[in-house]
Amino acid sequence: MRSALTIASASLLGLLVACERSGPPTAPLPGLSASRDGIPGPPPGIILPPDIGPPPGVPAPPGAGPPSFLFDWVSIGAGSGYSCGLRSDGSALCWGANNFGQLGDGSQNSSSTPVPVSGGLRFRQIAVGDIHTCGIDGAGVLYCWGSNVNGQLGAGLPTGLGGFSTTPVPASGGLSFVSVNAGLRSSCGIATDGSTYCWGLNGDGQLGNGVIGGLSAVPVAVQNSGSLGFTAVTTGFRTSCALTGDGSAYCWGSTAFGQFGNGPPTAPLLSATPIPAASGLAFATLDVGSTYACGLASNGSARCWSNLNVVGELGFGSSARSNTPAPVVGGLTFAMLDANSSNNILAHTCGVTTTSEAYCWGSNRSGQLGATGAATCTFGTVGDFNCSLAPVAVGGGLQFRSVGVGNEHTCGVTLDGSGYCWGRNTSGELGDGTVTDRPLPTLVRAPLRP
Repeated sequence: MRSALTIASASLLGLLVACERSGPPTAPLPGLSASRDGIPGPPPGIILPPDIGPPPGVPAPPGAGPPSFLFDWVSIGAGSGYSCGLRSDGSALCWGANNFGQLGDGSQNSSSTPVPVSGGLRFRQIAVGDIHTCGIDGAGVLYCWGSNVNGQLGAGLPTGLGGFSTTPVPASGGLSFVSVNAGLRSSCGIATDGSTYCWGLNGDGQLGNGVIGGLSAVPVAVQNSGSLGFTAVTTGFRTSCALTGDGSAYCWGSTAFGQFGNGPPTAPLLSATPIPAASGLAFATLDVGSTYACGLASNGSARCWSNLNVVGELGFGSSARSNTPAPVVGGLTFAMLDANSSNNILAHTCGVTTTSEAYCWGSNRSGQLGATGAATCTFGTVGDFNCSLAPVAVGGGLQFRSVGVGNEHTCGVTLDGSGYCWGRNTSGELGDGTVTDRPLPTLVRAPLRP
């Protein structure tokens, strides 16, 4: 058996390998000034998707015409090369890469515009992971789709490289769920029975069921979660955390990078059951990233922690690191935060302030900060690109309700219900009908008309 330190080193190497990408971001196409179905166009500086069809070489579908847009998004989440959004009627749409069926439309065909998730399900919440998505319908039934390589769908289906589902499948066990969170290769949710359940990869005990190693293709109860009374749960790369009703934080899984926030990590660098975290500080929200975590206090102030701060993902205004929660610079008051939970050491973090402004910090390799020319650092180890050590405002003067952070792109919903994405777009994950990277927010198109 490898030691925990060896596991951490191997994980870090895997993160670095996953970051390799050749070529600089391509230049954005000029925006159009046309209105959107009679609704005034976006503010100056916002990219409106061009009046074009699918990428070159892909036949235009019958009836395809000028781009149209939706204005009833509830939320949009971002993963690795794809995105999914929830509409006000409870329907879910996805776009981008689809090699593991992560679009949920019954195919493995990628799409640069949104496609409906099959089955006609109506969800009250969806959670986008790295290459899988989960959602809860109105009756509390949990469905997941996409990759099941480590059992992260929770449906008891075959795992391994051939394990995936192109359509939503119900989780095993007949549980009714209140909320769900999808991470890299695992998922967690809170059930109506008061307990928290996790499923998927368990290499570092991130399922919290007292076991280290292997995986679970069905939901397993997190030890002591019922008595602790978790009200929110988040899972990332190899770490899961939760909050109780009074804001106390608990974590399980790996703390090799200081993700527990309790000071310098000591052996064995992991826990298979929940332990008190964040140095006893209380939080209103908490989100686990790839090798770090961030939380919001009840007054909206943001804190992050990790013993890594490679490209400014902690938002400290410098490359400083902290194994305990430390303030994000700028004095901003946030309503929500989202950390990058993908297998990417070149991470970024975004949030929405209480005045509805979106800010991002960390890697800007593909324009995922949405703020061109505002970089405060340069990272050149794997090709020159900029980054920001401190929060920078997302361009365009938009007012956001929420944002979702992906591997190298970001999406958000504005106060009027419009959907915008920015950053890397090589798989069509921005949903604007192209595969062109965008350094500024671009409107997500409506599904192409048949």
